[in-house]
Amino acid sequence: MLDVGLNRRPITRFTRAAIAVGVVAITLPIAALAQASFSTFSGSVFDPMNGLLPRTVLILTNTTTEAKYQVRSDAAGRFEFVGLPPGDYTLEANLPGFSTLRGTVSVTGQDVFQEIRLHVGELEETITVVAEPSDRLTGTATRSRRLIEGPLRKRPLPLCTDALAGGIGGRIRPPVKIRDVRPIYPEAVADARDEEIVHLNALIATDGTVKEVVVVEPAHPVFAAAAVVAVRDWAFDETLLNCAPTEVTMRVSVTFRKE
Repeated sequence: MLDVGLNRRPITRFTRAAIAVGVVAITLPIAALAQASFSTFSGSVFDPMNGLLPRTVLILTNTTTEAKYQVRSDAAGRFEFVGLPPGDYTLEANLPGFSTLRGTVSVTGQDVFQEIRLHVGELEETITVVAEPSDRLTGTATRSRRLIEGPLRKRPLPLCTDALAGGIGGRIRPPVKIRDVRPIYPEAVADARDEEIVHLNALIATDGTVKEVVVVEPAHPVFAAAAVVAVRDWAFDETLLNCAPTEVTMRVSVTFRKE
């Protein structure tokens, strides 16, 4: 305060303008850099009937840094990841009763919006068929054990007037097998190994019948045919999604053993 050489005159209009320009020049690049560095990935999760799916767990993993980000869809099926650095990410979405969805997302500095659709989960069956003594000695299968009957009664279909109330879906009733058919160990096969394994994919129709059976990995053709014949005879009651019958896929593994 006692420095007589200090300029105490008010700041001129020109000086104020120069300072303002300088502040803006510094602030704008910082703001632009911040905006370019982080993004939001958001969207909604649906079932095959366009019903929204709350409580879905979604996980993003940066393929370079392996950093993980996890959120859960809200009561209206919406999700949002915030503050994502640019990069490529793997996406995983999980909800009980539905197949896990896996995909990729690229973040380049701009916000990303995406709708995600989950499919009804697959059924899995594992069967072991052991050759009967008569099969090993004479090549004759015990056919009387081939068919194992279930109750042969389907559960009644529920009466639903609000199947998609509020647009919310995700209600699943898994199927119940009502007819089981055991594969027959094939009659004497000269080149059969001690253990033959057959992997199948099957499609259960809306009425519970098995309408498609496909061998998905190389297998001995005789044993593959025996497995396919049995699985085609299976029957289920209806798989329900939001009270409506729906198709469902099934993976079946059949192991044939000599002993």
